[in-house]
Amino acid sequence: MKEIRYLLALIFIVLTATACKKEHEVKISSKNAALIVGKWMVNQRHTMVYSLDDNTLLKDTIIKYDAANNLNWWFEIYNANGNAFVTGKPYRQNEVLKADTTSFLKYTINGSNIILKPNGGGSETKTILNLTETDMAFEGVYNAMPRLAWGLDLRTEYHFVEQTFYAKQ
Repeated sequence: MKEIRYLLALIFIVLTATACKKEHEVKISSKNAALIVGKWMVNQRHTMVYSLDDNTLLKDTIIKYDAANNLNWWFEIYNANGNAFVTGKPYRQNEVLKADTTSFLKYTINGSNIILKPNGGGSETKTILNLTETDMAFEGVYNAMPRLAWGLDLRTEYHFVEQTFYAKQ
């Protein structure tokens, strides 16, 4: 009888631990971390702005970046050695597509997070929402004053959730 109780208790613990797992958590193994290596073009950013007072969604904006609509799209380049580069909007010079490097970074992947460390100091941690051979998505969460008016008070701090989507080039 004690053995049955012990077995039932063990099953209960295992089921409880499994049920508490985050359902949308992305697991990035060291094997899959190699998928980030390469040149990625940002193709969409989804920004949600919330009130710090009551967590009310105040702004929900999706911006699609591509060459056709000439918006400020950019590249992020990740090397296997942990170095990364962010470029400005590509432009043509003598029929050659070029882009100026705007930021030099170091990066590490820790579980489902990427930690970006600019060479100038500081760091930013983003959640990896998706990472495949062709697509990547990060989510950054922070509190700040808005960079754009968007009908919001530029002197007030808000809670931002930004999802950035990339296509491998």
